Amino acid sequence: NTKQKPWRRLLSGYFRVFSWFVFVEVFTMAIEVDGWDVALGVGLLVVLYLLWTPMVFHPPCKVLRENDDAKNMHKEKWDAIDLERVLEEKCPKTGKSYLVVGAGFLGCRMVHMLLLRGETRIKVLDIAKSPLPEQIAKRIEYIRGDVTNLGDLESALDGVDVVMFNAVYMCFHERGESLAPLAEAVNIGGIENMIKACKAKNISKLVYTSTSHVCLGDVPTVSLKMNEDSPLVTREESHNNYSWTKAIAENHCIANNLSLCQDGKTKLEIGIIRPCSAVFGRGDRLMIDNIVERGLALCWTPLLCDFVYVENLAFAHLLLEKTMLGPGNHSTTGIPYCVSNAEPLTDYEFRIAAVTALSRDHGDVRLIHFQGVPLLLWMISQLFELVRVFIPSFKLNSDLDFLTPAVMEICKRNYVFDCS
Repeated sequence: NTKQKPWRRLLSGYFRVFSWFVFVEVFTMAIEVDGWDVALGVGLLVVLYLLWTPMVFHPPCKVLRENDDAKNMHKEKWDAIDLERVLEEKCPKTGKSYLVVGAGFLGCRMVHMLLLRGETRIKVLDIAKSPLPEQIAKRIEYIRGDVTNLGDLESALDGVDVVMFNAVYMCFHERGESLAPLAEAVNIGGIENMIKACKAKNISKLVYTSTSHVCLGDVPTVSLKMNEDSPLVTREESHNNYSWTKAIAENHCIANNLSLCQDGKTKLEIGIIRPCSAVFGRGDRLMIDNIVERGLALCWTPLLCDFVYVENLAFAHLLLEKTMLGPGNHSTTGIPYCVSNAEPLTDYEFRIAAVTALSRDHGDVRLIHFQGVPLLLWMISQLFELVRVFIPSFKLNSDLDFLTPAVMEICKRNYVFDCS
């Protein structure tokens, strides 16, 4: 980093070489002694942490001054578009009956777009209470149901023509056998039940939401070449329970595409959308909302990642559905389609764009840039995982619950898809 002072860059390089040896000594001292010696040990830890992980603090005014070009470049992307007109032109009203499974971040956008283009027969199934605002909730039928219960899905499918399935247990921060059962039940069992229910009710159209994590294995460099044909991650090489369970689920969709339904005539066509990879937008809780609420943006990795706006992702589902409803559609089903926002960005570039745009409407937003994965965060993540071995239900009910070794692994990787 050119803005980091030369003496600090030099010391940082030396300390990267000897840090592990120093940490062993500090921890040994902290265990064997007490009082001021422990305080000294903690102080050494802090100093080492700062030298290991250089940080650059950007005052809000400085961020905006240095990024006038970025502000102009992103202005058009952040300005509102006539979404209703775009839907009418690209994927107009079908008049069919829809079931949206999963009323989360993406599911709510799907419901909004279906209503915006004029659909009037929409069901939404989720295990939680409806998060939809009243003006939308009164225009749809909301069903409390569980994707792990086949009966709930079959009941919800009465009179349905098209299913949009995006129910998921988003456990990218979890790994290990003790935490796997819930991920298996929802991510694998959920789509298995959905396919069984569709066949039992002779439903011919199912659009499934996968994830780019299905290709995110142990080799960081391979991720720069990922596309729809990349091999899916296995349970053994996956760094979290989300990746391998979603990979199995995607394979299950591919295997069951064009399979016969109960009537012996209808074929179940399964379209697959693979978001690549960080989905952002208002209400995302992890990215944009956090920046707005705290007035602070943190980024710590120089690695590349795809970012996709949630409205674009929901729009992609409707475009695929339009193709599936058209003549000669069999060639478009049973294969995944990667969806991204043009060129990939580093986390720093994304935060700069977000801070620049959000500062216009929400006041000053500060940006703190870490170079590499902060060692102290890595250590805390290991501690949290150790605690969960003995107390599986341990939760802080905050963003710190996402501070796990699995997330640290993600922060060390490039994962960019070629969507050409």
